[in-house]
Amino acid sequence: MKTFVDHGGDAVWYREGYGNWEANAASWIESDLPFRRLVVRYEDLRADTLATMRAIAQFAGLASDDAALSGAIERSSMAKLAAMEEREVREGSPGFFYGNRSVHSFERGARFIGGGTVDGRRLAPTDAECARASERFGPAMKRFGYA
Repeated sequence: MKTFVDHGGDAVWYREGYGNWEANAASWIESDLPFRRLVVRYEDLRADTLATMRAIAQFAGLASDDAALSGAIERSSMAKLAAMEEREVREGSPGFFYGNRSVHSFERGARFIGGGTVDGRRLAPTDAECARASERFGPAMKRFGYA
């Protein structure tokens, strides 16, 4: 958490030239880009998944009937994705999660679908970390409609 806040985002992304979290978000939300885009907040997706997925499907020009969307939502649950990831790792078969670039990480026990845990421990920032993150990211969060 400290490194994330110090760099304003993921340090690797910053070194790779993606910039900090605020610059990256602004480049998608506020930049004049030659294509349409739809901003979707994770919180909205979690609060009303079906309605948010309906808006995404409509934006993309895809079928948006509730039965099809509900099925897609069910098939992409954390439990289903974790099972897919484990199957790919167990079988050593390249797929959505497992591939040549990720073999060494998976061999060490790393998983992409972690359900908010690292090494089986729930990720929970301390009050001090939350305060520091709010100080660092507060202006950008307000700018992007989070405050």
